[in-house]
Amino acid sequence: MLKKMNKIAAITMLLSVMGTSTAFAAETTTGVTGTTNATITGFTAGNFDAVTLNGTTKTTTSAVSPITLTDARGTGGGWDVTLKATTFTNAEAAHSALKTLPPNSLALGVVSIEAGTDSTPVTNIVIGSGAIDNPSGVTILDAGINEGMGIYTVNIAPMTLTLLPKDAKAGTYTSTITMTFAEGPSI
Repeated sequence: MLKKMNKIAAITMLLSVMGTSTAFAAETTTGVTGTTNATITGFTAGNFDAVTLNGTTKTTTSAVSPITLTDARGTGGGWDVTLKATTFTNAEAAHSALKTLPPNSLALGVVSIEAGTDSTPVTNIVIGSGAIDNPSGVTILDAGINEGMGIYTVNIAPMTLTLLPKDAKAGTYTSTITMTFAEGPSI
């Protein structure tokens, strides 16, 4: 009888252990802080190659350094990058009306962008082209909402300055090229 009771107690204990389930849960959190602003570094444009006028249209080029663009804001708000150049001015021209080249003389080279490791893909970043020496310049890159997050390398092929015989006067021309980064997409 004692054996039978021990057997019943063991089965009862086994059933009570098998029928009992206990779950444990732990909640964890972490704070994520983004930077205040996205940044662009490394933008420089070289001087153009010298040109000798001969009565025909001439072109000359200027190399642009690789650019690093970093968006670590953590907002997914998008951004755009614009290049704009002032009118080329020749301080040596004799008459003030002859001192500038016409707008749209400076064409942007081909723009390419490469995403760094674990950055959002570049497939949805719009790349622009065109002349930059005009009132609006060119939006060269446009990252929409939830695009452009991470680190990117931007390359611009040499820019081309076109000198038409009717516009180019002997002397040294100067222009200032400005790169602007704006938060939020432009489109």
